Amino acid sequence: MSRVYFPGVDVVKFVMAFAVVLIHSYSTSVMLGYGEDSLAEPVVWFMRLAVPLFFVISGYFLGRKIYCPPKSDGHEVEQYMARRARQLFRVWGVWMAIYLPTTVYYYLSNDYTFWHAARDFLREAFLYGEGRLAWPLWFIYSMAIFFLVFRWLLKHSRHPLTIGVVLFSLVTLNVWASESGLFAGGIGKVSDWVRMLTVRTCGGGLYMLVGILMARFPAAVKLPWALGALAVSYVVRLMELPGWTELGGYALTAFGLLAVMGNYGVVGAMRRQSMWVYYTHMIFLVGYAICYRQGIVSLSVGELFVAVSLCSWGLAALLARAEKVASLRWLSSLVG
Repeated sequence: MSRVYFPGVDVVKFVMAFAVVLIHSYSTSVMLGYGEDSLAEPVVWFMRLAVPLFFVISGYFLGRKIYCPPKSDGHEVEQYMARRARQLFRVWGVWMAIYLPTTVYYYLSNDYTFWHAARDFLREAFLYGEGRLAWPLWFIYSMAIFFLVFRWLLKHSRHPLTIGVVLFSLVTLNVWASESGLFAGGIGKVSDWVRMLTVRTCGGGLYMLVGILMARFPAAVKLPWALGALAVSYVVRLMELPGWTELGGYALTAFGLLAVMGNYGVVGAMRRQSMWVYYTHMIFLVGYAICYRQGIVSLSVGELFVAVSLCSWGLAALLARAEKVASLRWLSSLVG
């Protein structure tokens, strides 16, 4: 299959990576006790579309491997998905190790006993795919699980897309029902238990399927539809109903696919840098929290966002440069 490059997608991912930094900067300031969660609702809505966007884009390029002509061999696709799942689990394990000092800091600062900390760490890692103060990592974990699940559906089902949409829609609806308190009594307890098991492990599945459907039906990638989906996404969020993240993820991905721009080198570099900004920014935020509690430095939310953005982008640029050095290429491949 011929490779097609969409520079607009890299730009959208790069912008939304910093949206994640902004919302986590606010969360950190609130957690430290001096910030106010005072962002306007449209800003919060837009920033919350970042992670769904990353999933939808990944699903779109997976869908191109499966459905775009010339159609890939089924066995080849299955091998690719198994290989990609292994790679994602490896990257997730590396980042969990990198974030381990921040996790230890959290447990020590909150007076956890050793056994309480160990139990909590295992639950956070394998049930939610993240660690305390390592929130971005569930993205990698959930995507790896999706590759395994969808690979199984491709291999054993004649209608993998249909079954996948039904399965992951049920997961999403249950999470919404559980968090909104729709069920009571025994049903509510079962719903909460299922939500606990699936909220992170399967949380990215429906987003991935949205991207796969966009690749399967390219006629659906139209600017009027994307604009309409973005508007409906905001209204649905205000109504506190499910589906607004999927609509927003579709819309932003469509904007990236439809954008007309040149294939500039600086745009291509954004592809990897946006990912590393997303992975690394919490390390700098935790570092700031430690310094703040020690009375070393105190920054406003805006100053914190700028400082963490610059640090994350600088580290991402160094990793991108390392990819071009043969002796250092292993480093960038190790972390993603």
